[in-house]
Amino acid sequence: MALFSFVDKLFLRRLRKIAPLVLTVHDTEPFHGLPSSLLQLIRILSAYRMFDHYVVHTQYSKNNHIRQLLIPENRVSIIPHGVFDYYRKFIVDKEEKMF
Repeated sequence: MALFSFVDKLFLRRLRKIAPLVLTVHDTEPFHGLPSSLLQLIRILSAYRMFDHYVVHTQYSKNNHIRQLLIPENRVSIIPHGVFDYYRKFIVDKEEKMF
């Protein structure tokens, strides 16, 4: 999203006439809450506002997104991540190799 260009905005505006735009937001604190410039923050917020609905993974993220973008609660849905079993297997395998 940080490199959201004029072409992207133009394309999304045209696409929005055909179908609603839904964005899955994995990080509701863009730039870890520390944008390098005011322009960077303005660009990301204007890009986010182009979407009709948002999907986040937790209630915390939903609250944060609503607060930051000042959007109605009904425009944000929560779909939790699945279980990350493969990480656990990786850690167990790595620990077994150490011994």
